[in-house]
Amino acid sequence: MKKLKLNISVLFIILFHLSCTNEVDRANYKHKKVVQDHVKYLFEHASERKNVLNIEFMGTINLNLRKPNYIILHHTGEKEINEALKYLLTSKREVSAHYVVKKNGEIVQMGSDYLRLWHAGESRWGSITDMNSCSLGVELDNDGEEDFPPKQVAALIDLLNFITQKYNIPSYNILAHSDITYRKYDPHTKFPWAHLASKGLGLWYDPTLKEVSADFNSKLHLKAIGYDTRDLNGAIVAFKRHFIPSNDSTRLSPYEKSILSNLATKSTN
Repeated sequence: MKKLKLNISVLFIILFHLSCTNEVDRANYKHKKVVQDHVKYLFEHASERKNVLNIEFMGTINLNLRKPNYIILHHTGEKEINEALKYLLTSKREVSAHYVVKKNGEIVQMGSDYLRLWHAGESRWGSITDMNSCSLGVELDNDGEEDFPPKQVAALIDLLNFITQKYNIPSYNILAHSDITYRKYDPHTKFPWAHLASKGLGLWYDPTLKEVSADFNSKLHLKAIGYDTRDLNGAIVAFKRHFIPSNDSTRLSPYEKSILSNLATKSTN
């Protein structure tokens, strides 16, 4: 009887692993098919131009793929990692990310760095109005309230170092989702931006700050960093969420203006 129970348990484990493997295989098969469809479109587009405008296509070999220039950090907002991955894989949601960093430090890649995955949504940074086309999306397994575990943060740092070095992405181009769209708040206020900056990743202010003048223009300095100041209150809240998470009001104190001045200077140098 004990041997029978043991055999049933082993069978259950095998079936569980097979189902997981099949799920990954199905996802990868669908991914490959979608990528192949887009590759075909490159050549169909050229012939389409010829038919409409009588343009002759003569392919050059002097080309490469457009590389990403920004990294956008998110949190998944789900209690369980499997739910988060399912959410990012379903076509109904139309949401994805290039990487997902689990709490235990494991990393899942969901698409090539050269593909335009849908993670930024309707967003803006500086003069860029299509952040999906120039950025990589990195999701952190987090429910939106909990701390980010040390293993997860360490894995994220390794990933960011790899990406920024590979594509020569400036450190100050590592942004929060909430920086580029004010309807979002991820990664939430417990995210360790200062710790990342101590590793040379992301923008952060100096410990010693200069006082600003009485006529200091907060709007111009927020715009210099990249914030969309058409919604000034939204820009101030997003700025504080990233750099001064203890205060989310729409007013800037003299000290907070000093922080803003310091960051604007760094981001434009």
